[in-house]
Amino acid sequence: ITQRAWVRVTVDGEVAQEGTLESGDVKDYQAEQSIAIRTGNGGGVSLTLNGEDLGPMGDVGKVVERTWVVDQGEITEQVPGADAAKPSPQPTQTPTPAG
Repeated sequence: ITQRAWVRVTVDGEVAQEGTLESGDVKDYQAEQSIAIRTGNGGGVSLTLNGEDLGPMGDVGKVVERTWVVDQGEITEQVPGADAAKPSPQPTQTPTPAG
């Protein structure tokens, strides 16, 4: 934590941390399936994932949420709205029987 920030960390579907952290705080989490981090100060929270420095989560004072999932041993970041790019099936109309 580089600046005071409210942070919620969800590990494998369970909230592992929720509250305000202070500059200099360091937290370590391990997940089997997923990890999601939400903060009210994206610029105050820097991340490291498996030894790789990911830098700040976002801009100072901005709400940011990032999520990673493990799928067949691979870690991938879920991108919000990625499913929105997929076309939705169009509804079909059922003919009304003549009565």
